[in-house]
Amino acid sequence: MNLIMLLLAFVLIGFCLILSVNHPYEFLILWGMVASSYDANGFVKYMDSYFGLYSLLMNLVMLFALVFSIWRYNRQNVRLVKKYFLPGIILTFWIILCFGVVSINSGIGFQNVLYTICDYSPTVMMIWMLNRDYYIKKGKRPINYILFFVCAQIILATLIVYLPEMGIHILDKFSGANYVADGSIYNKNLFHLQDIVLALKNKYLFNGLGQFHNANDMGFYGVVGAVCAVGILLKRGVGKKIFAVLLFVISVLLWGNSGMRGPVIGVAIGLIVYALYLKKRSMLVMVFGGVIIFLLLLNSELGNEIMTYFVPESGNISYVSRGILRLNGLRYIAQNPLIGAGGMLGTLTVNHIDPHELPLRMACLFGIPGALLTCYLLYALPVMEFLKTKNKEIIAIVAYSIVVMVSLTNNYTDICLFWFLYAEAICIFINGSDLNVKKDKKIRIKLRFGK
Repeated sequence: MNLIMLLLAFVLIGFCLILSVNHPYEFLILWGMVASSYDANGFVKYMDSYFGLYSLLMNLVMLFALVFSIWRYNRQNVRLVKKYFLPGIILTFWIILCFGVVSINSGIGFQNVLYTICDYSPTVMMIWMLNRDYYIKKGKRPINYILFFVCAQIILATLIVYLPEMGIHILDKFSGANYVADGSIYNKNLFHLQDIVLALKNKYLFNGLGQFHNANDMGFYGVVGAVCAVGILLKRGVGKKIFAVLLFVISVLLWGNSGMRGPVIGVAIGLIVYALYLKKRSMLVMVFGGVIIFLLLLNSELGNEIMTYFVPESGNISYVSRGILRLNGLRYIAQNPLIGAGGMLGTLTVNHIDPHELPLRMACLFGIPGALLTCYLLYALPVMEFLKTKNKEIIAIVAYSIVVMVSLTNNYTDICLFWFLYAEAICIFINGSDLNVKKDKKIRIKLRFGK
């Protein structure tokens, strides 16, 4: 068994290295499923237990992919690269500098440097943006790679979480790491569709983990999967509609094991912005109709549960604990404003310093300059882009809104999914949707896998 897993590790590392040269998007998808410490936490921990250098080498391949993408870049889409790639590179170098200053005195190893770069710098985003035109010119739709990635991750997570209920434990080894001290929070109470009201009452009641870093990842993927399902459902074809319904159901199952609010609020904000900005009559009717129904529900028990979900009570566990973490984070930033903890998250969490808002998290880790660079890249640039672009497509607006709300409620949550959505939303704002492909002098809009 040890030999087989060792061979598998070398095969995966070698395959990722090969893909990183001429198939960067395929590499990113595979890396996200087998090498990301957040999107594939359980698999990475399992492989590391057989081959201790697995995650180190996989992170090296990620950096190689970035360097190769920069080398191959031939000045396509200069505007996109200048505005977003350069801030990304500056942020990456600042992260390296902060980590270097701290590690000189602490003797931190090279592996931790790679881990910090891959998890906190926009490496994934930069690779995506640098290679997007390469795929467009080949007639491929980048958004389909995101769709495939989300579907594959959701299906795998569903199997890991629910197969044990059938007595099948073959995938248990890939379950994410349980880092909670009492070891009792995850995979104890699993969400089922009839538990929707209970999930709204208490987001901590259900806690399937899947292959992810924690249950919040389930909520992130679940909401994005549900959005993808709605998009597929609008397409023609009975097979696609059946697949869309199944995808929606299992996406709701994943979300129920987390109850994560951020992406749900992001979808709502995205739809409202789209409706108001473009003044689409049908969208406005739907949005305001939904608001009226919601207000009417406030007098009912279900309405109260929904309201409690979106606006937690002051005694809510999440509300209290995150408030403490936020206050501790602000105090730490005041004491360490320049380089923060130098990327050493462990030195923060042991002192109960772990703000879940990404700007605060980056300030604690990399000082105020790191937070400002992050805010400029994540919020300032995209908003300015949105205000002046003519490409205000609903798919980009919703994707970006999800990213913003996730970042403000639970940091990155999932490195690959987060940057995939961000990068593609920005690319659509700048260049328009890749769904509009000219063929035989007609514009055909199709959402499908492959070419």
